Amino acid sequence: MHAMNEQTPEAELRAIEFFESAIKREPEWALPYARLVMASTIYRSMADLSDDQIRRATEAADQSLQLDPNLGAAHTAKGIIWSWNEVHSEALDSFIKSVELAPESPEELRWLGIFYSIYGYQELAFEYYDAAWRIDPWHDKLNNNFYNDYLNWGDVDKAREYFDHALEINPDYAEIPAYAAIFDIIDGDIDGGYAKLRAEFEKFGLPEGFWIYNVIWAYMLAERPDLANQVYLENTEKDFSNAVWMGIHSRLGDQDTAYAFADSALAVGESLELFFSDWTSPAFNADPRFNDLRRRMGIPILD
Repeated sequence: MHAMNEQTPEAELRAIEFFESAIKREPEWALPYARLVMASTIYRSMADLSDDQIRRATEAADQSLQLDPNLGAAHTAKGIIWSWNEVHSEALDSFIKSVELAPESPEELRWLGIFYSIYGYQELAFEYYDAAWRIDPWHDKLNNNFYNDYLNWGDVDKAREYFDHALEINPDYAEIPAYAAIFDIIDGDIDGGYAKLRAEFEKFGLPEGFWIYNVIWAYMLAERPDLANQVYLENTEKDFSNAVWMGIHSRLGDQDTAYAFADSALAVGESLELFFSDWTSPAFNADPRFNDLRRRMGIPILD
């Protein structure tokens, strides 16, 4: 369904209504239950969902597995639920099982790649993204995974390759303008890119800490640490979360301070789930302290 790939609140609502309608028509069909869970993740994270929405998604995942325990999508749905609840080893087992059962499904391959990406196993993430790409190179969200992750890891050329392909597929995809603004900044249009990026964050009403982090990230990608540090110095007194400060310091190259903020987040029970890999640099992830942080968060340590 096209709405699954649009990543807007309206698209999420349309996708949820689509799968709920399919369930009403064929209540013994396992697939709509599984895809209903994925539809709930189009625009929002678990933190944005109500208790009732989380309950309904959990029940849908369980019902999908009950109806067809050999359906790969059902195990993907369950993996998403485990991830929401930060039960990482069970989530990984579910995503691996989904790919074992559906090795030709780009969506199942993509979700296993997402798990690996979030928790810093980027080579494995790209391996599964690549497998999904070979099956469906026209998948909007898969292209987003590629250019987002390559930008996170500082490979601007590869990120631009997938971004350009995404523009061919669907220039109206919700995240396109923000990433276009980041590429403008990288290409030297500092003022124009800044204005466009600011407009996108205001349009979606995102928190100020998210905005500051992304501006700093864009300036560092553009090899303008002077501008990144200027933004940082203008905002040092802001009351951002420990996780946001972790990301900011990681992107600025101060890994010791980034890890100090990660420690502070865990000490007060602040979740790092939304920020863990997306908001940290390759240098942060290459640090010997990274595995200890994974271990403290209950994330599987892979050989």
